[in-house]
Amino acid sequence: MKITDILEPDSISIDLSAETKKEALSKVLDLIKRKFTKIERQKITKILLDREKLSSTACEHSIAIPHARLEFIDYFITAIGKFKTGVDFNSFDTEKTFLVFLILGPKDKPGEFLKLLASISKLLKNEEIKDKLLKTDKIESFYKIIKNFERESIVSNSD
Repeated sequence: MKITDILEPDSISIDLSAETKKEALSKVLDLIKRKFTKIERQKITKILLDREKLSSTACEHSIAIPHARLEFIDYFITAIGKFKTGVDFNSFDTEKTFLVFLILGPKDKPGEFLKLLASISKLLKNEEIKDKLLKTDKIESFYKIIKNFERESIVSNSD
């Protein structure tokens, strides 16, 4: 599964600010709530925070991928928030988190969920792409960087 199969430009914000992890999660969930109005924000925030208590979803180098598999949805949803000043996500490298890739998916589709996590991980392990995402100041450019990376990955995998 490609990220852009479920990500739309209106689910991206590149100028967010938050003081806490909870506030950051809430702001990224707001991006989802615009399109999926039936999403219960408080319930999902609690689920995400409970997941964070088990182990931080912050990766190294200013990235977090909070995620939850939910019984009450039957589709995948993702949103991306870029935080201007960074947020403390309890990262192992103690750096602030600037990019938050939020994934919500159905509990009964673990294989697809893992493929989506792997796609995001592959994208963000590419330092050049990650730097472009951190530097861009336009949502359209942010989305296009991801779309182009996926297209190039498909072409290089077919060789």
